[in-house]
Parts: sequence; structure tokens; C-alpha cells
Amino acid sequence: MRYFFDTEFLDDGYRITLISIGIVAEDGRTYYAELVSPRWHVFERHQWLAGNVQPHLKGAMRKTQEVANEIKEFVGQNPEFWAYVADYDWVALSQLYGSLVNRPVTWPCTALDTYQLPDFKRYVVQPEQEHNALSDAVALARSWEGWRAAWPDFPLPEHSSPREKS
Repeated sequence: MRYFFDTEFLDDGYRITLISIGIVAEDGRTYYAELVSPRWHVFERHQWLAGNVQPHLKGAMRKTQEVANEIKEFVGQNPEFWAYVADYDWVALSQLYGSLVNRPVTWPCTALDTYQLPDFKRYVVQPEQEHNALSDAVALARSWEGWRAAWPDFPLPEHSSPREKS
């Protein structure tokens, strides 16, 4: 199953600190979480985050391990992750499990990136609340649907885990 996701995060040049994550399953289910961070004092010093991300936070923050467990349950075995300009989002999601090798064994090594699909920008749907992780993930899923309808025969990359035991 495909999962479209977006994150909001603090990038201080040394570490990516996940603030919130939104995931939309291909079957329409959604997941959203905000994380407790020991570094909120740094968040407050970043004007862009304060002006663009903070207004959308609901304040229902949860612990990293709790969120990691919920996401693992939400996506199940062999998920196919998609994001828009996926690199930082993938690292932010993966760090919920510690180092990259600690991700669930059946998960892929990377997320697939809609930004790299041909002509994808023509199908981008604007989110209802930009910089709200769930709203952005919903918009990404809708964008994907529009793109796939226009490009039904475009071959997609294989998406499996080389770490999974056969």
C-alpha cells in the first residue's frame, strides 16, 4: 500500500528534529502526530517555524516512541512511502526509530519522491492549510491521484527492503 506523508521539522544544520507528521494511506486512512521535543526553545528562535508551522499545531504532543509505534502499526508490513521532495521528510520519519538501520526491517531504505515524477508539478493540489503536516499529506495524495490518472502507464520504481529476510 502507498502512504503519502509530510513532516514539519526543525533543521538546525546538525540534526533534523521532527515537529509533526501527517500520513495518508492509499485507502483514505489518515494519521497525524505532534512530537514532544526537548529542544522547543530552539524552535521558538526560528521565525519561519513560529510564523508558518506553530499556528497549525494543536498542542497534543506525544513522545517519540509512542509515535514510532503508532506509525509502525498504521503502515504495517512493506509500506511504500511517497513524499514531495522527500529527503528531509524521510530522515525525520526514520529518526523516530533511532539510527537509520533501526527502522522496521520490512520498510524500504528510502521514500519515493513525487517531485521526480515527470510533469508532476502540473498536478499539485494546494493544501487547505499549508505547513500543516496532515493537510500537506492529503494534498500530496490528491496530487498523486491526478498525476496517476494522467500517467497511468508510467513505470514506477520497485519499492522493497533489501534488509528483509526472504
